[in-house]
Amino acid sequence: MKRTILFAAMTVAIFVSCSKSNTGADATTVTASTTTAVVGQTVALQVSTSSNVVSWTVTPSATATTQYNITALKTNTVSFSQPGLYIVGVRARNIEYDSTHHQNLDSCWHHGGGDHGGCTHGVDSASIIISVTK
Repeated sequence: MKRTILFAAMTVAIFVSCSKSNTGADATTVTASTTTAVVGQTVALQVSTSSNVVSWTVTPSATATTQYNITALKTNTVSFSQPGLYIVGVRARNIEYDSTHHQNLDSCWHHGGGDHGGCTHGVDSASIIISVTK
């Protein structure tokens, strides 16, 4: 009887821990200091995620410059050289990375699974639209 109760408790514990990534507590969101900017303005970005590394993208990318492409920081900046609508996206992953061992974060991201697998918006990815005028 005790073995059955212990086995049932362990099964529930494993199920709950494996399902944790689907809970609202692990949500990934991105916010900007403004969603209406002017050409040349620097916009501060902040990501909220429990993951340790974030990849940032801006579409279209040819007329936007971010401070970081891949970073362990939760903040970034972006500036724009042309007016238009821009989508700033983040992809969050837990990557094995130790800055004290002088590891290259880009290499860890690309070889540690950062580029692999799908993304679920709001769980391990998020985006925000920024309108840029002259």
